[in-house]
Amino acid sequence: MEKSQYEFACIRYIPNIVTGEFLNVGVVLFCPSSNLLIGQFVKKTSRVSRLFPGFNSGLYREMIKYLDETIKAESGNIRDQILIPVESGLTSIMNRILIPDDSSYQLGPIGIGLTSSPQRELPRLFDRMVGSRSAEKTSGSKTEEKVWETFQKVIIESKQADSFVRYTPKTPLVKPFDHTIKNGRIHVFEPVNFRMKSESKITEKAFNWVGTGDVIQKKDSEIGKLYFLVSDPPENGMRSAYDKALEILDVTSIDHEIIPESQADMLPRIVDKITDH
Repeated sequence: MEKSQYEFACIRYIPNIVTGEFLNVGVVLFCPSSNLLIGQFVKKTSRVSRLFPGFNSGLYREMIKYLDETIKAESGNIRDQILIPVESGLTSIMNRILIPDDSSYQLGPIGIGLTSSPQRELPRLFDRMVGSRSAEKTSGSKTEEKVWETFQKVIIESKQADSFVRYTPKTPLVKPFDHTIKNGRIHVFEPVNFRMKSESKITEKAFNWVGTGDVIQKKDSEIGKLYFLVSDPPENGMRSAYDKALEILDVTSIDHEIIPESQADMLPRIVDKITDH
């Protein structure tokens, strides 16, 4: 099935522009080939109010309603060619809807991807980038999504994006993987962010992935290898914790390989080796 390129971005709620804390409260997606603009948002104010004292639920509901209605109207204009999208795509479209300023609601970084169904892709993006993070605050530090974007750019440039599919492991103990290649067995490519502000959290995440690898090794024979696509080292004095985390990852029993973000250009050769095998 033919796939189309799309752009997406999160809508961020930023209660304090000084601290930089934000919470992803929605996702918008634009597919140029079909002139489709769609969005999905967190409607329940309780998910936001419990995190931020003084949160104005009334204003939040008004903003989400405005975004929902305006995006639908804008999508209709684009589809009916009343408004022809400019070359810069989602950024220009959303700048008309959500003016970039120092307000509490802002557009996050633009990501790109390929899909055969934008309508099915949106809820997957929402679940990955908003749903699983609605229970916690997110700071300005790097996330797994940003780590993946580094590798994704290389993959798209090498025209290999079609090789990747989503895979649900045969055990409920392990979450689905968004980036896998199947050629006989499943090869999993998982972004892992270690650019964190806490040594204990860096270590904990590494041990969690060791455990995940061990579970996969015992419970899912379909998965042949796990590639850890790890972030570059943190710049906040956590280099020793980062190096320790890589050593911990290397203990997992499943066949694995660690690829630092700085070596993302290795990925096309690895993909070629898998698909040509």
